[in-house]
Amino acid sequence: MSLSVIIPTLQAGQQLQRLLSSLAGQSTPPEEIIVVDSSSTDETVEIARGNGCKVHLLNRDEFRHGRTRNLGAGFAQGSCLVFITQDALPVDAIFLEELVRPLLEGQASAATARQIAYPEANPIEQFSRAFNYPEKSHVRTLHDLPRLGIKTYFFSNTASAFDRNIFESSGGFSEEVIVDEDLELCARLLHNGFAVAYQAEAKVYHSHDYSPAQLFRRYFDIGVFFSQAGSTILNAPTQSEGTRFLIAATRRLIATHSWRWIPRLFMESGVKLIAFQLGIHHRRLPARSRRSLSGQGYFWEQESPGNS
Repeated sequence: MSLSVIIPTLQAGQQLQRLLSSLAGQSTPPEEIIVVDSSSTDETVEIARGNGCKVHLLNRDEFRHGRTRNLGAGFAQGSCLVFITQDALPVDAIFLEELVRPLLEGQASAATARQIAYPEANPIEQFSRAFNYPEKSHVRTLHDLPRLGIKTYFFSNTASAFDRNIFESSGGFSEEVIVDEDLELCARLLHNGFAVAYQAEAKVYHSHDYSPAQLFRRYFDIGVFFSQAGSTILNAPTQSEGTRFLIAATRRLIATHSWRWIPRLFMESGVKLIAFQLGIHHRRLPARSRRSLSGQGYFWEQESPGNS
């Protein structure tokens, strides 16, 4: 199985150099690395070309999460498509080997990696990654929906791999959804009878430190996605995931004597809930408000009647 790694970039700078250096040292090296850059004005393109990447440029206002990744996939030659974001970093040299293992062994048509917070991440973010990305691998099918609910569709393009033939025959990523193109494709694969894997042995560092405004925009966009995705995803049982996380995170912060982070935890939970609900009902908002509340300004500039 030949591997094509696809990296969407924007102002990646030395982040990209660090990622490319790690990919070069993998036990299973990629056949090619394709960088799809959204008109960076820093050294991103020079770094990519200097490391032997195939670079494809697009205007910044042409970017969409699904479209950009599909564009990269269209340039790829490998039988396995690996997508990774510029701010992720493989933990070790067996990341790629482990990520594609479920595909090589015929267990799944797609796989997503375990995310571990960077060491400098705050305690809430550290716990969030551990909560959402456990240590044990598993393979999911649609039969898991009654048991796992919305978690059945959990999938992240932060670091993922797809069987190219199945990816293409399934139509690739949706180019219409605002975010979560990874989750949407995962749901389609499952409903078409395929299996997907969570591969905990494939590990990447990845975390954020969002301000309240950034967090609001992120969850507003997630709410918009859920309203776009339709009944298949919107009606999946949630099993009170938000409540489970809040309780578990509070206990963790108490156990580790990280008391001062508890107010922030509750503040962030409230921001997420309000933003998500506004995103779900975004069609009731004026067009100008939608754009100002979103973190994906390009989406509203290109808004089609179906998104309004």
